[in-house]
Amino acid sequence: MNNIMRLLITFLSYLHILKLSICKAANIIRRRWLFPYIAAGGRDMVLLTNRSWIDANDSIPPTCIATYYNSDTHTVYSAGRQGRLGRLPWLSVIAHGKDISEFFSRLRISDQVCLTDEEMLMLFAHQTGWLPTGVLDVTLRSGDDVKVVPSYG
Repeated sequence: MNNIMRLLITFLSYLHILKLSICKAANIIRRRWLFPYIAAGGRDMVLLTNRSWIDANDSIPPTCIATYYNSDTHTVYSAGRQGRLGRLPWLSVIAHGKDISEFFSRLRISDQVCLTDEEMLMLFAHQTGWLPTGVLDVTLRSGDDVKVVPSYG
């Protein structure tokens, strides 16, 4: 009886170790290979009152939310009334020789929302997985060329 009990405990401990290894491997696969494809279409986000973007979910109290981003419609609107949607003044954006204009030219923002350059770039980073740094060459809809130097922090 003692040997059977020892065998059972040994078997259960190996099963526990195997379970931990399987869960760890599944999480690595989920984070490295599945999540980038799932997140490629973008995801809904909220800008908190402390000016940080996070994924939208129902557990966030509305009093903490300043702005919403809807990835389906590619719009940013305020927590209050929607207001009229308009385009960003940015027509063309080049960062590190890479044209990232498509994201900004399609983005619509409610006239009730005022985002800083850094907040717009952080939204871009959350949606694409790439944070532009250094000097950005921006062409405004007015035709003016400006340099934007984001300071994250």
